[in-house]
Amino acid sequence: MKKQKKNTAEFSSETIAVNSRYIAISDRSRSTVLLSDFNGNVKYIIAGFGTIASLLFVNEDLYISDIKEERVIRISDRFSKKSTITDGINRPFNMAFKDGILYIATADNKIFSFNTQNRKTELFAVVESKGKILMAFLSDDLYFADTEGRLCHIENEKIVIDTGDLKAGIFGGIAAGQGGCGAYRVFITDMKKGELKVFDPVSKDVRTILQNLKNPRAIAKKECDIYIAEEGTIVHLDLKSFEREELSLNYIENCKIVETEQELL
Repeated sequence: MKKQKKNTAEFSSETIAVNSRYIAISDRSRSTVLLSDFNGNVKYIIAGFGTIASLLFVNEDLYISDIKEERVIRISDRFSKKSTITDGINRPFNMAFKDGILYIATADNKIFSFNTQNRKTELFAVVESKGKILMAFLSDDLYFADTEGRLCHIENEKIVIDTGDLKAGIFGGIAAGQGGCGAYRVFITDMKKGELKVFDPVSKDVRTILQNLKNPRAIAKKECDIYIAEEGTIVHLDLKSFEREELSLNYIENCKIVETEQELL
């Protein structure tokens, strides 16, 4: 079998997402999204954005919020087709998905719900916060952390504060344990202290499970694997063994470039 030529990918990461096949990570310096397999082979480069704020996989489709262009884009059909699903929402910053509804948090701390079936957009909640909102669903509850160190969830249309101050941290990302190891836990990266923390909604305990991270930003979880976007690299943590490794990305020879300015067949 012929080996594919590789070139190391340099990137400045802000956000990350995973599904069963790919890791998606943004490159802030080039306003692109890199799609790699779990061995670090970059298969696709998606270009044509202003400023990428967040990434979210829903099955095989990739949702991208562009805070500069004020739109949310869906990349579908094996990354060959793009569609703008929301336009005009003020600075969409973060996203979560549940039962056909895409939840979009804006930079001014409003949460909108977008029904992917009838395409209706409604105001879901307004959050009083000094920092930007990061969201994740844990079972039926929408949890959100702000970048000032507060973790909350919405219950019966009311905002419940779970932790008022997670030891003066500055959050970079949030992920929920929906299956595999760490089920029914909320994982949070602390950019200020360079740590990965885990919150137990039942006991309300907060523990630090990983330290010495370099400006950790977004986080994504798949079964027993956690992926953390650091500045210029990806940290993989195996929750079974708690082994940590840095994942370098490489461009393969036949890497495909997808321009989102047009729909490709």
